[in-house]
Amino acid sequence: MKLFSLIAQLYTPYILSYGTPGLSSGKAGWTLYECVDCGNKYKHKGSLQRHIKYECRKQPSFKCPYCVYRAYQKHNLLLHERHLHKDMPEKVDFVSE
Repeated sequence: MKLFSLIAQLYTPYILSYGTPGLSSGKAGWTLYECVDCGNKYKHKGSLQRHIKYECRKQPSFKCPYCVYRAYQKHNLLLHERHLHKDMPEKVDFVSE
């Protein structure tokens, strides 16, 4: 019981409890992790940690070479390119010597 109390004290600013974690979004029972800076909520602690480290109050770091779109995650940029720029020539990265 003491371990649970210690964990609760460490993560209280980030956790909103709604019962047992792991149930679908339509049912009560998720434990949500909330960013104390912006209020975004995440089902997984790792998602909150990624958000705090790379996304919260920062500009997106991945820029589309074909348009003005920017993404926080490379995977989202690749999906964007695949869906919206599928007919564009493949980009080539040149390495200067």
